Amino acid sequence: MRADSLPEFPRARGDLFYQDVSDGGVLFDPGKERMVVLNAGAAFVWTCCDGSHSIDQIARELADSLGDRAPAPARLVEDVESSLQNFRRQGLLEEA
Repeated sequence: MRADSLPEFPRARGDLFYQDVSDGGVLFDPGKERMVVLNAGAAFVWTCCDGSHSIDQIARELADSLGDRAPAPARLVEDVESSLQNFRRQGLLEEA
């Protein structure tokens, strides 16, 4: 676990349904009968929440996907952690 209690290898809950859309993604939580709309960055992070990608790996892959538009590596890690904290607050990640 990281100091901020995020899992080093985040994993999405297995009972959620995800669909890519043109500018991000949509999650459906059948247990709560609610949808969560993700922007493009959060959708990218979500697709990496498979338990095999570390937070740093997710940030590197996001940087690769953004190419020249990528912010500084430290900023990307902060953005990934922010998305993961949001997912955790909403109960979308498996608990460690």
